[in-house]
Amino acid sequence: MEKEVPGSAGWTITGDRSLEFANSPLQFVEKKITQYDSHVFLARALNIPTVFVCSNKGVQHILSEKEDSFKMGYRDFGYIHNLFGDLLLFYDDAEATRVRKVISQLFDPLQCHHYIEQVNSIADAFLSNLDSGHPVQLYETFKRFATAVSCKLFLDLDWREDKLQFDTITSIATLHWHGLISVPLSIQITGWSSSFSKAMKAKNYLLEYIRKKLNSCSSNDAPRSFFTVAKEAGFKDEEEASHHILLFVSALIPKALASMLTSFCIATSGLDQECFREQMRASDDCIDDALLEVQRLWPPFLGGRRIAKEDVSIDGYKIPKDTTVAFITWFANRDPRVFAEADKFNPSRFQNGDKEHRNLVWTFGGGKRICVGYNLINKLLKTVCKKLLLKYDYQCNTGDNVSYKTLPVARPRQTVNMTFWSREVNKAS
Repeated sequence: MEKEVPGSAGWTITGDRSLEFANSPLQFVEKKITQYDSHVFLARALNIPTVFVCSNKGVQHILSEKEDSFKMGYRDFGYIHNLFGDLLLFYDDAEATRVRKVISQLFDPLQCHHYIEQVNSIADAFLSNLDSGHPVQLYETFKRFATAVSCKLFLDLDWREDKLQFDTITSIATLHWHGLISVPLSIQITGWSSSFSKAMKAKNYLLEYIRKKLNSCSSNDAPRSFFTVAKEAGFKDEEEASHHILLFVSALIPKALASMLTSFCIATSGLDQECFREQMRASDDCIDDALLEVQRLWPPFLGGRRIAKEDVSIDGYKIPKDTTVAFITWFANRDPRVFAEADKFNPSRFQNGDKEHRNLVWTFGGGKRICVGYNLINKLLKTVCKKLLLKYDYQCNTGDNVSYKTLPVARPRQTVNMTFWSREVNKAS
């Protein structure tokens, strides 16, 4: 029998809990789960009655088993649409199917092989001097590396060949990103512009740069460039192609990659993980397990949003039609009813009792709306992590208690310094 969702949406405006959630999302959710003794609860967010779904089974229903009962809920955020234009993120049903089919051509196996060759080259150059004798600010280092990768793969811009243009694009992409975390008011006064106004200008600059690249690319490229594939993939027009490429070159992707690489290094550093690092050096499967466990414990994005198209039951709770649902991946991935010792970093769980739960890690979504670049991201992460493992040993200088902030992208709350030293030195000695 379906249960009523516990909790209260409160009064309009006065009952809104958006600020409380934004200030400390993990604490807010933990408090509500404890208060209602339920991983599904009701609260008012963005002044809208919202059902928070934090159980693994509930997220599985939303993203996979009952995904057709929901529509994407992001178009309601009008400022995001203003910053990016029409995207797959905003599409539903037939239109979403069409665009996913187009975008999938950008990430077919042949193209991914070409991308990984480029990642290899960048990683060799960018990560070659981590053992310079000085501790490395981990997240910032990986963010610069991931930005270099993103610019090379999706803009054909190499920081080694044109540092000035690279720095310009990086700066403008950051301005564009700041529009997502600013008050969405476009205000310009003589000598001053709001952050959102600057973000919109940055968007127009990036779109113009992308259009020029699309118009100048050649079908005779060998190997075919990202722009050539995008131009021939079947987007309905140049505008649609440009706006989707804009998403790929936004600061969002480098931040997400940096988040996962940072978490991988923290989780696998130090003397207590020395044996496991050796196992990963000997086995690609061990690296896969470690990366999946990193994604489970520290997903770069807290969760997502949907709107019910019909009455639907989620993890035994009744969700009426038109209800806004926020699914919280961070907690679904740590559901103790699914994962034993859910808060512990234990990659071997996927070889042992929890092996059947590999598909219950929802970091990149699931079902028909799973992240379209998921395979490339996994190959990229594995490539970089394997290079780090083979070349270096490393120790976190911050201590064991690294806390995370989760908005807008998960990353350590404090600066994490990591010391790297070459394994060749150890072998020589």
